[in-house]
This record gives sequence, structure tokens and C-alpha cells, in this order.
Amino acid sequence: MKYSAFAITLATLSTVFASPIARDADSKSGFLTIPVVRVHAPNNSSVSHIAKRSTIPVSLSNQVYLYLATFDLGTPEQSVTAQIDTGSSDLWVYGPNSNAPGASYDPSDSSTYEYLSNDFSIEYVDGTEINGDWVTDTVTIGSAAVTNQQFAYTNAEASNGLNYGVFGIGFENDESTSSEYTNVPQNLKNQGFISQNAYSLYLDDIDANTGTLLFGGIDEAKYSGSMAVLPIESNSAFQVSVSVVGSSTQGILDSGTSLTYLDSDTVEQIANIYGATWDQSQGAYILNSQPSGNPLVYTFGNVEIQVGLDELFIENEDGSYTLTILPNSETQGINLLGDSTLRSAYVVYQLDSNQIGIAQAKYTSSSNIVPITGSL
Repeated sequence: MKYSAFAITLATLSTVFASPIARDADSKSGFLTIPVVRVHAPNNSSVSHIAKRSTIPVSLSNQVYLYLATFDLGTPEQSVTAQIDTGSSDLWVYGPNSNAPGASYDPSDSSTYEYLSNDFSIEYVDGTEINGDWVTDTVTIGSAAVTNQQFAYTNAEASNGLNYGVFGIGFENDESTSSEYTNVPQNLKNQGFISQNAYSLYLDDIDANTGTLLFGGIDEAKYSGSMAVLPIESNSAFQVSVSVVGSSTQGILDSGTSLTYLDSDTVEQIANIYGATWDQSQGAYILNSQPSGNPLVYTFGNVEIQVGLDELFIENEDGSYTLTILPNSETQGINLLGDSTLRSAYVVYQLDSNQIGIAQAKYTSSSNIVPITGSL
């Protein structure tokens, strides 16, 4: 996410991806599948980046995750890993002098590299700033080799929880440049690998370690019931209308935020339903016994998304439980529906027609992918 004042999600992790992009996702089929791996952010230094805020409840600091994908850059191909983020629009990775454990890109080893400029710059909410170079090179996703793709790399040291770059897949007008360029999702369409600038995101359940980012397609086996189709109500973020506990509001669907942020009154109502009380020392709502009751229901259009208690509450070491929904005072009043909500949903992002499709996620290994050929 790059809403003017706060951070794109990043994290400190030392585990390198074990799963490469599936090469059996033939670009001629009209869609491309990227396996997404969920990894744990193991320490507090990374949490401020992950949560897109300067602080996070101590009780949640060891329960925050992020979703990473591996793809290739350059010729010959160099394998790199970055965090998938629907809340930002730039692809940036670490360079050879960055000491990043998540693999790096060395432009001097690529015959298709072209230098553009040295004015890449992103600043994070905790004051960390990343600077580097804009380049073009080939980005290979599965069987799709996107040529002359603009992205950035930095030789900054990987520190303060920034061990991985970011694969931003949002709108072009949310890019960090002063003038727009064609980002990866749009170039996948422009170069004929998919017919629409659209993709689906399936994070699977809280106990799963993998999910799927599907460019140009919908996996109809991964959701149940009907799919609501909603207009995107912002020109730079995936903001949609939603109702929860009788309150109608708008929220941004953001895979780069681990938790969910709503207005304080709504969060208090949700906490009261389950008997959780505010703990000032934790900065969160705490429940001192095992949570019970019905799932929390979000209503999008005519579709209800049920979020189970295993997503709403995280068990702490002392046997208490922390609510994974926090007041949006920490996100400058912006409602963010992060991974703690999105894991319960199957979400389709149709950028060409400014639509979001959302349905109840169905946790299954089955697959039935159909290409997206027009509006939802």
C-alpha cells in the first residue's frame, strides 16, 4: 500500500522460497498461476512494516504473516522473491550489494537490462527510506516472459525488517513515479499473456502455508455460493462498500496488511459481541477465555462473507486471545480489510472494468480455472 503517508508492507524473514513459479501454467491458456507461500514474521522489528503502522499489539507481534512469490528477472533468469501486495503498484527488488536473504537481482548479469534513472524512492511510516534505480528488463512469470518491464532495484542494506522487495499489483496511478508507466499486470495484458488486466487472489485458510495468485483467471473451485460484483470506489485503491455489525462503510481490500482496521466504534461493537475488553498495555481487545459464538459476517452487495473465530482471535501464550481487528486510528482513519479478513474470501480484482468480485472462500485442493475475458 502506498497511501500517501504510510508503509508498503515488508518484513524480516530469513527463509528463502522453496517453491518456484509453476511452469505448467501455459500463457496460451489465457491465465498464469503464481503459487504464494505464507511465511511468519518472527520478530517485532518487522512488524511495523507488515502492519502498515508504527506499532502493533505485543500479543499479535508473533502472529503476523506475509505472502511471498518467486519469479525471475533478466536474461539469463535470476530467481527473486517479493511480497505480493494489492495495495501498491510498483515492483522493486534488492540488488547484489544489499545482503538480502530473499535473493537479489544483478543487472550486470543480464543481457536484456536497460538503465532508466536513479530516482526510485519510497519512504515508510517508521522513517525507513529505500532508494535505488529504475530499470527495464525481462520479468518471467511462469511461461510468460514480459519484456522491457520497468521496475526498481536497490543496493540498500536489508535491515529494519526489510528483507524482501515488493511485487505491487495495484492501479498504475498509485505508482511511486511522478508519471505513470506500464506495470507488470498491465504488461501481461499488453503483451498478450492475458486478455484482461485482472487477477484472483486465494490465500487459503489460516492453517495453510500456500495460496494462489491467478493472473487473468478465476478458479471456480475455490469459492462457494454466488460472487458479489462491486464497483471499485477509488481510482488508486481497491476500495469497496461493505457492511458489518449493522454499520455501512467502505474498506480497502489489501493483501499487504496482515490485520484488519475499522473505525473504533465498529471495532468496539465487534469486541462486545464476543466479550473482549480493551487492554491499554496491549493496544488491542483481549478475551480471557476461549472465544465462542457465531462467525463475524461482512456483507458485500448481496453476498455474506463469514469470518470464523480462528481468524478473529489469535491465542496468546498466557491462554488469552487477541482480536485481530484494530481501530483505524492507527491507519489515518482508513479502513483496511487485511489478510485476517481476506483469507475467508475469494477475491477477483478486475482493473480494466474497475470491479471487485468477492465470494466465500472454499478451502480445497481442487481447481477449475476459467479465463477472465471481460467484465465480471
